[in-house]
Amino acid sequence: MTSRDPYKQLIENKFQRYNALADLAAGDTMLYKVATEQKGRQVRVDGRWVTDFASCNYLGLDLHEEVIASIPEMLRKWGVHPSWSKAVMQPEPYLEMEARLAELIGVENVFVIPTATLIHHGLIPALTMKGSLVLVDRHAHNSVQTGCAIAKARGATIETFRHNDMEELEERLRQAGGEPSRLICVDGVYSPNGGFANVPALVALARKYDAILYIDDAHGFGIIGEDPSPEHPYGRKGNGIVQHLGQTYDNVIYVGALSKAYSSMAAFMSCPARLKDYLKLHIDTYVYSGPVPTAAFASTLAALEINRTHGDQIRRKLFHLTKRMVDGLRELGMAPDTTHYFPIVATPFGKDADAQKVAQLLMEEGIYVTLMLFPAIARNKGIIRATVTAENTEEEVEQFLRAMKRVRDRDGSLRGAA
Repeated sequence: MTSRDPYKQLIENKFQRYNALADLAAGDTMLYKVATEQKGRQVRVDGRWVTDFASCNYLGLDLHEEVIASIPEMLRKWGVHPSWSKAVMQPEPYLEMEARLAELIGVENVFVIPTATLIHHGLIPALTMKGSLVLVDRHAHNSVQTGCAIAKARGATIETFRHNDMEELEERLRQAGGEPSRLICVDGVYSPNGGFANVPALVALARKYDAILYIDDAHGFGIIGEDPSPEHPYGRKGNGIVQHLGQTYDNVIYVGALSKAYSSMAAFMSCPARLKDYLKLHIDTYVYSGPVPTAAFASTLAALEINRTHGDQIRRKLFHLTKRMVDGLRELGMAPDTTHYFPIVATPFGKDADAQKVAQLLMEEGIYVTLMLFPAIARNKGIIRATVTAENTEEEVEQFLRAMKRVRDRDGSLRGAA
């Protein structure tokens, strides 16, 4: 028999289609770096200390002493890994997490499982059936799109609509026939620019056309919340975009992640009481997935208490740091793509090669950011994304702005693409 390389066709026909990504993966770039040490928001990468603006630990709770101190006792009580499936048995801390999260966001029940990705891959198919219509925003997260693809494989019809285009969405809903169910899938806060979904309009359409609105608020939960005001620009409590925009949960399924603002490996989905028993049996990734790690029980519960006592103070600091970064970039003649001062600060640079060059120059200046390129985003729409956390300092934000100024001054073409 002729010996064949089983990977050859895959590499030649698929990976090499993304020539730019293949070159990046093979070269000295900002991708796939390894951090060897961390002190505050300083990390050691390639043997030198750099300021980290690539973390999504928005509230800085990954470094909070009370959160860290909460973990050993939980480990002594439950071990490092409660290995039951939730369908078999669950540690009592699950129930406390779910009760406190439900109270915070203002719903009847929530289910907690390890990640938002697992929720999307199990919950979206569970909310559909053969012949269902699913309308998904083109900018919805990849894991939401994959959940829709699983629903499609089980017989649902999947259609996309232009980002935040309520007219196109309504036309699709109007044209729909007698589908057994309709599901609208969106993000609450979109990465990489921190833009908000038009939740009031989406809720109105869902109710008008008897649809369920599915909101993935992985970035928004923990940051934006109810009653925004000049004193609390992000709102209060960090209880998510539905509360932030003054809406209720009728016709809404809300998904939040604790991996970003809360620095814990857990995620949750709202669960109306009349769906609770059905969803327990029909969400594959709830029935068959492993548990939340024990340390995440402790860190989540401790973080929820910190949020209750002084979360709004932390968010005010975060808003102040983010606003200074965004305003500073604009003063430099750059064009950060943001409208809400959300702590995802994305500056587009157009050509992928230009964005890569900016990221490398920033690294030389001691600043570590997220480099976003095709295929993660459209080709030659390269973005430098800086994520601000409450553990960053004012001096670190000023260091970032000085570094961006030196990048601009070194190459006048690198000003960002409006």
